[in-house]
Amino acid sequence: MYYKTDNYLLFVVKYKRIQVNYKYRPSLILIFLFVCLSVSGQYYDIGQGPASTRWEIIESGNFSIIYPATNYQQAKIVASQFSSSGIFVASGLGAKPKKTPLILHTRNAISNAYAIWAPRRIEILTTPPQDSYAQPWIQQLALHEYRHIAQLSSLNQGFTRVLGYLFGQQAVVVSTGLFVPSWFLEGDAVASETSFSYSGRGRVPSFSMPLRAQLNQKGIYSYAKASLGSYRDFVPDIYITGYHIVATSRAKYGKDLWKEAMNTVARKPWTITPFNRGLKEKSGLNKKGLYKESMATLNDMWRQAQTENPQQIILENTPTSFTNYLSPHKINDSVIVALKTSFGKTPQIVKIDRNGKENVIQNLGYMPDENLSFGGGLLSWAEYRPHIRWETVSYTDIVLLNPESGKKERHSYKERFFAPVVSPDGKSIAAVWYKESGECCLAVINNDSLNKLSIPDGLHASTPSWSPDGKALVFVVTGDKGKAIAETSIETGITEYLTVFSFEEISNPTHGDSVVFYTGTTGQTSQIFALNPGNGQKKLLTNVEYGADNVSLSGDSLVFNDYTADGYRIAIRRLSWDAGIIFTGNKKNNWPLAEALSAQEPAFRFSDSIPANEYTRIPYKKANHLFGFHSWAPLYVDIGVRQ
Repeated sequence: MYYKTDNYLLFVVKYKRIQVNYKYRPSLILIFLFVCLSVSGQYYDIGQGPASTRWEIIESGNFSIIYPATNYQQAKIVASQFSSSGIFVASGLGAKPKKTPLILHTRNAISNAYAIWAPRRIEILTTPPQDSYAQPWIQQLALHEYRHIAQLSSLNQGFTRVLGYLFGQQAVVVSTGLFVPSWFLEGDAVASETSFSYSGRGRVPSFSMPLRAQLNQKGIYSYAKASLGSYRDFVPDIYITGYHIVATSRAKYGKDLWKEAMNTVARKPWTITPFNRGLKEKSGLNKKGLYKESMATLNDMWRQAQTENPQQIILENTPTSFTNYLSPHKINDSVIVALKTSFGKTPQIVKIDRNGKENVIQNLGYMPDENLSFGGGLLSWAEYRPHIRWETVSYTDIVLLNPESGKKERHSYKERFFAPVVSPDGKSIAAVWYKESGECCLAVINNDSLNKLSIPDGLHASTPSWSPDGKALVFVVTGDKGKAIAETSIETGITEYLTVFSFEEISNPTHGDSVVFYTGTTGQTSQIFALNPGNGQKKLLTNVEYGADNVSLSGDSLVFNDYTADGYRIAIRRLSWDAGIIFTGNKKNNWPLAEALSAQEPAFRFSDSIPANEYTRIPYKKANHLFGFHSWAPLYVDIGVRQ
C-alpha cells in the first residue's frame, strides 16, 4: 500500500504473500490502467509541452540550450546573449555556476522566465511583454535570470557545500529560504539588469514611481510592512523595494556588501541570522537598518520640484483602497470608459459620466498586457486562453465591445495577438502578432482575413495605433539600440522610423491628425509628449508630480492617467500645441543610482548587436535524460524564482 503526499509516494511494504482470485485480475488491471499516480522528479515544474514537439539542443560555453527544433533562430540568439554576458553577471557575487540548461517555451502568450534550483535550470517563455523596457527581451533575461543562478551558486561553499554532499541541490535551496530575503533576490537581479545595460528597470520612471509616491504621500513604511506587504495599503513589490535598497546601499558601501552577506549565509548558517551578520561586517547595519537608511536617502533625493495639478475626474464614490483606472477613453461628450483594477475584484471596464458616477459595463478575464483600446466606436483588448491540454501552450482571443449597446464579440484564432485596436472605420483590427517561429509582426484582420505586415531588422513591436485616415499604424519598436516610434503603411508595408533609437523609455503612442502623442521620459518621471513627424520636433505637454501615461485624444482634449499613491486616476487637459515646451533631451546622469551601479561593474554593456553564431544542432533524446539525480533529502522546498 502507499500513502500519497503532495510530492512523494511513501510505500509501506509488508512481507506477506497476497493471493488474488483469478476472476478479479482483469478488473484490477483496468483499475491500475486508469488510476493516475502523481510522481514528480522536479521540485518546481512549470508544465508540459506538446508531446509531438521535436526538441534539439545546442551547446554554448556554460549553457545548454534546449528548444523546439522549429525555433533554432531564437535558440541562437539566446545562446549568444547568455554566453556573452554570463561571466560578468556572475562575477559580482564571486560565483562560478556550473553548466546551466536553458529551456525555451516558444508557444506561450505569457511573458516570464524562471530560474529554478533542484534541478538547476532556467525556463524561458520567449514571447516579450508589451510593456517591455528599452532592451530586447532575451537580453533582459540574460542579465536578470542568470543573476538568480549566480545568487544560488554563491551559496554553494563552506558549510552549505558540505550539506550539499549529504542532501544534494536542496541544501542551497534550504539556506536561501531560511536566511535570504526575497526582496534581495529580486532587487539584486534588477540591479544586475540595470548595471550591465543602458536600460533596465532602474532607468524606467514607472518602476520607481510607486515608491516615490508612497514616500511623499504616505511616508516610510515599517520594514515589516515594506517586506511582507499589507491588506490595508498598497506596498511596492519586492522588485521595487529590493532594487532601491540594494542600489542605495551599494552606492554607499560598495558592491561587495551583498556578496559578504551571501558568503556569511553559506559559511555560517548556524549563527541564526547570518545575512544580517554579513551586512554588519561591511556597513554596521542589519537589513532593517539598511532599509531605513535607503528610504531616507531616496526621500531626500526625490524631493519634488514644482509641478502642475491636472484636472482629475472627481469620482462620486472615491475608492477606499488602492485602485487603478487605466487606458481612459472619452467615447462621447459626457462619458469616459476605463479599465479598472483593484485588489478586491477582477479587472472591469467601467463607464464614468460627467458627474463622476461609475457603472461597470464588463467584467474581464485575464489580460496579459492590461491594454484597453478604443477605435471605430469599439473597445478592444486581448484575453488569455490556455491550451486545453498543454500547460506551456497558450493563446489570446481578441475581444470587441460596443460601449453604447453592450454587444460583445470574441474572435479566437489560436494565435498570440496583443494590444488589438479597431480601425477608424470599424472594419479592420490591428494587433501585434507573435508567430510560432518567434517572429514579431503586425496583423491586420479584416473580415477574418489575416494580413501580415513585417517589421524590419528583427525588431519587436508594441501598442499600435491607427492614423485618423486608417492608412497607417504607429507603434513602438524595441531592439539592440533601444526604442523608437515607427510608422508602417497599410498599403505598401513600408516602415519609417519617426524618432531615433534611444534607451530612454517611451511607450503607448496615439496618432493624432498631424502629431503623435506618446509617453516619454523627462528627468525621472514619465510625461505626455507630442511629436511632429514632419520636422521631428518634440514638445512636453504635461508636468505631473509622479507620472503620466496612456494618453488618448478626444476633440481638443487629452485624456490620460495621472499617478497617485492610491493608484492611477483619470485626468483631462485642453490640447494646445503652442503651450507645450519644446523638448531637447534629458541631461546626462539622469539616473544617479543606476550610473553608480554601472560604474562598479566591468565594462560590459548590452548596447550593440551581438552576432548570433552558428551552432551544431543535436537532437535532444528525451529517453536519454530520464534520470538526473539532483537531491535526495527527505523534504520538499519550492523556491522557483520568477521574472
